[in-house]
Amino acid sequence: MKAPRTSAEDAQCWWDDPPLTTLPQYLERIRAQPCAHLNEIGAASGADVVGSIAHGHSYRGHVPGPHGRPGGYPVTLVGSDLTLRLPPGTTEAEAVAWNTDRSARDGVSVDHEGKARFTDSALRTLRRHWPDVPASFTPQDIAGLCTRQLRLRDKLRQEPIRPPAE
Repeated sequence: MKAPRTSAEDAQCWWDDPPLTTLPQYLERIRAQPCAHLNEIGAASGADVVGSIAHGHSYRGHVPGPHGRPGGYPVTLVGSDLTLRLPPGTTEAEAVAWNTDRSARDGVSVDHEGKARFTDSALRTLRRHWPDVPASFTPQDIAGLCTRQLRLRDKLRQEPIRPPAE
């Protein structure tokens, strides 16, 4: 997880109503971790949600893709009732647009039917290593692509790290 080029492109966070201005310092420590540790962070936050559901507790936090929306959102979960907890003055449409833009910057977009499409840039880069990578795929395709994705990941992890082209 690398830092974006400008602070305007970076993640945003609110602690109840006010924005969390120290987020860049927290993210800097996380971004310094080896990539393998980032999975542990995601798993830990996912465990909080699952634990809340399993034990019937309420949850206030962040989840990916609530009700099929792109990206992640702050939510309140009580039983099976999940509601967005957007920052003051932020509409749902603005939050969805922000997440959609960030997703495209990460190299993929997902349409309303759940079909993922790589951006042209991401597809060009992937095809250097995986010539027949599909330009788009559905959630149902992921299981079939998983072995190939993991094989590519393992291959790329063996290559020396090169600085990104400017």
